[in-house]
Amino acid sequence: MFFGLSKISAFFLTSGNLVTLGFLVALLALIFGATRRFGQKLLIVIAVTCLAVTLIPVGEFGVQFLENRFSRPGPESIDTQNIAGIVVLGGAVDGSQSVERGLAEYNGSADRVLTMVELAHHYPALPVIFSGADGALMARGFNEADAVREDMARKKIAVPNIVYENR
Repeated sequence: MFFGLSKISAFFLTSGNLVTLGFLVALLALIFGATRRFGQKLLIVIAVTCLAVTLIPVGEFGVQFLENRFSRPGPESIDTQNIAGIVVLGGAVDGSQSVERGLAEYNGSADRVLTMVELAHHYPALPVIFSGADGALMARGFNEADAVREDMARKKIAVPNIVYENR
């Protein structure tokens, strides 16, 4: 229930869809005479926002701020005495392209898979769990953990302490 609701909410809160929804509301406001002024103001706000987001790299500023504020620890700086294992969450494979091509197609988060392999080599006594299924609302026969496992086998990257959890 929550998964489906989160996917539907994410659709409406995605910036491109939000702008489209705003344009539709503005268009409807322009069509009806009583709310024409509201529609004009909404169109101006949406146009200025789109122009600003296009010209100013807002997303990059946010990510850069967080990356500069919190340093990334190296594997050697982690104290493993109190660690029972490492969990790597999915989200590194594009499910649509992977299903279409029959191969694991990595997206912009592929570094988490590379870091998983690095950590698994650095800590051979710890289990490293890669957890990933299908993030789509409708089932399409894709499983991210299986896709990564098959890709690692195809590339002959065998790390015995990596467990692929595909539920």
